[in-house]
Amino acid sequence: HEITRDAITRAFEAPRDIDINLVNAQEARRILDRLAGYTMSPLLWKKISPGLSAGRVQSVGLALIVARERQRLLFKTAEYHDIRANF
Repeated sequence: HEITRDAITRAFEAPRDIDINLVNAQEARRILDRLAGYTMSPLLWKKISPGLSAGRVQSVGLALIVARERQRLLFKTAEYHDIRANF
């Protein structure tokens, strides 16, 4: 997935059908960028370094980890018992 003069030339020499699965995957990444990445980058600017980007995969992965950790912290352990009955 390079964008160089040689790669573009090769692509024009050997065209192929559009893979709709690749198109859908790219669209999903773009949406996740807007939901997670754009909101995390300003936080990184304040806490770490101005102009730093959360990145595409990293920002979404971090959001999932943070959400899961919050769920884990809110989890309350409880005792439970199984009951079986035959009627």
